[in-house]
Amino acid sequence: MITGPILSVNQYAVLMADGATGHVFNTNESISLKEDEDIYFIFDSLNTAKAFVVSKQKESQTIEFVIYNSDYDCVEYIEAMKYRSQ
Repeated sequence: MITGPILSVNQYAVLMADGATGHVFNTNESISLKEDEDIYFIFDSLNTAKAFVVSKQKESQTIEFVIYNSDYDCVEYIEAMKYRSQ
């Protein structure tokens, strides 16, 4: 089971990872090396979560994303642009 910070019903959590290795990034955008690091970016709507993903994709085409709802069910997986199937 995926766990993270407690979210309200309308909040969403975004996880970022390296598309080539699967290494998860922390909220400082470096590879997470400790279990107690913050790894979720929290947003008050799905639209703001998706806007965050779009802005990060402009910075790097090698990052993949997972958007979770308040129950930590996967809402959307966004493959790294560099590794998308043609």
